Amino acid sequence: MSLKFENIFLNTMPKSGSVYIRQTIFNTLKNSKIVENFSNGYGLIDQLNVRSFIEFVESPIISIAQAHLEASNINLQLINYMDSKLVLHLRDPRQ
Repeated sequence: MSLKFENIFLNTMPKSGSVYIRQTIFNTLKNSKIVENFSNGYGLIDQLNVRSFIEFVESPIISIAQAHLEASNINLQLINYMDSKLVLHLRDPRQ
């Protein structure tokens, strides 16, 4: 029996170790790729790049993406289109 992995999307807070986590997942999985330029890069008001997101969702190999997205209507609609689990990694700011 072979396991089927889905694409991995990390929505994180800035300075939460998200790049390290993304790289660790990438190094652990074989035949995966990191998706860059997944969003517009404007911090906590970040919007998904629709074209990049659709390519991510429809990728035939395991893709790993990371962003700092807000819970805007468009972001939530696109994430619902993904029809998958969303991983949210939070870090206590007091750490």
